[in-house]
Amino acid sequence: MTKGVLLDTNALIYHMEGRNIMLPYQEMDFWISVVSEIEIRSKKNLSMKEEKQILNVVSDCVVCEINHDVKEIAIALRRTYGLKLADSLIAASAWYHRLPIVTADKVFIRIEELNVFLLEL
Repeated sequence: MTKGVLLDTNALIYHMEGRNIMLPYQEMDFWISVVSEIEIRSKKNLSMKEEKQILNVVSDCVVCEINHDVKEIAIALRRTYGLKLADSLIAASAWYHRLPIVTADKVFIRIEELNVFLLEL
């Protein structure tokens, strides 16, 4: 059994929305990249209620910070696969922590170094 899964930003949003697509992962520990936290917390015009909900969900996750190794992995992934900066940092966090990534973004399937659980919407 894995120690958990790293949620891409879209999977984190689906989890917050309570979508059934996230049910298979509910018993796992959720990890997120600090990049995903920044993406969901910086949405314009968040209500106080929405901001509180986001903070509650994030506090239940292990947040992966960007250290030297994650940075170097992200650089290598970006060079090899031509990823966007945010995607390369999220993928690097999953790889560094040896976690499968849960995502609806098919770009991650190309990354041979990752175990990807693709959400079919």
